[in-house]
Amino acid sequence: KLQQFCKVARDAGLRWARCNTCCIDQNNVELQESVNSMFVWYHCSTLTFVYLSDISPSSKSGALANSTWNTRGWTVQKFLAPYIVLFYQADWTPIP
Repeated sequence: KLQQFCKVARDAGLRWARCNTCCIDQNNVELQESVNSMFVWYHCSTLTFVYLSDISPSSKSGALANSTWNTRGWTVQKFLAPYIVLFYQADWTPIP
């Protein structure tokens, strides 16, 4: 996953990339501070890549709506904060 992420970032012309591979405990007392911090990280990014391991190239239209990505705590920040969000299927091909 990390190697393919780096390839996609390099192919997009980026020299630097940050990969978020962990989640913050939603029951943490510092949750709001974490949410604000993550929003800033994503807002300052050139691009945000969203890798959807549960969306295969053969998925039907509308599969994104049923992805487990929508149940994660940082979905809103990842979707609203960046200027550009690119979604990728399980085989790392872009979702049109």
